[in-house]
Amino acid sequence: MTFSVLYMGDIVGEPGREAVAELLPGLKKQYDPDLILANAENATHGQGLNPQHYQYLKKLGIDGLSSGDHIWRYDEIIAELDKPDVMVTRPANYPGSPGKGYLDFVVKGKRVRMINLIGRVFMQANLDSPFFTFDRLVTEPPAPDAVIVDFHAEATSEKRCLAEYIDGRAQLVVGTHTHVPTADAQILASGTGFISDLGMTGPRDSSLGADKREVIKNFLTGMPWRYTVGAGQCELGAVFCTIDFESKRATRIEPIRQFTASV
Repeated sequence: MTFSVLYMGDIVGEPGREAVAELLPGLKKQYDPDLILANAENATHGQGLNPQHYQYLKKLGIDGLSSGDHIWRYDEIIAELDKPDVMVTRPANYPGSPGKGYLDFVVKGKRVRMINLIGRVFMQANLDSPFFTFDRLVTEPPAPDAVIVDFHAEATSEKRCLAEYIDGRAQLVVGTHTHVPTADAQILASGTGFISDLGMTGPRDSSLGADKREVIKNFLTGMPWRYTVGAGQCELGAVFCTIDFESKRATRIEPIRQFTASV
């Protein structure tokens, strides 16, 4: 028996949220996924996630949201993270932090676990090892029938090495954080579907979703800049993956990049 998952890359601000509203119905019709996931750590004003935008994305049909280093931006969502009915993760390798490091879903009568991890290369140093954190969570009872990982990390080498380390123990590993879709979607030797980065769901004419003018000014002058979300036509980066429960292998992984009608 197989199931399918659609996983969308980092949703950036209001343009990203509205891109999901515009494009997700068509993706549902085209792929008919059993599980819809997304990274939403940038969904509120480009940095963080607040409860209102969580509820909005949930109503659009997203089953669960992963995050990253910006999840701590808004106190209101931190207060919600421990509630069992709030389907938002924080990276599991933050030591002693509020919230859940993974979410369990029931799909076709089976338990599917989505584990959220964050990298340490070019990121914060005071984090637990994502490798050892996975080792602990993948066996935490009740045991899952399939495992999906969002590895929110900067370095491609760290993403690939984690995927190789857990190949065969997770069925899908997606990279997030860098907002640039990579061309390396593949099924690894022991059956794990992998892509280094899903890309983002946000404005195309931007610097990774941010107003490019402010970022260019920073590169030219070194002066601090205030994050402002870009505008205009949006892209949606994602993968569609099918997974076999019996063999515990991904059977298909397809990168997706779609664009909104507005320019």
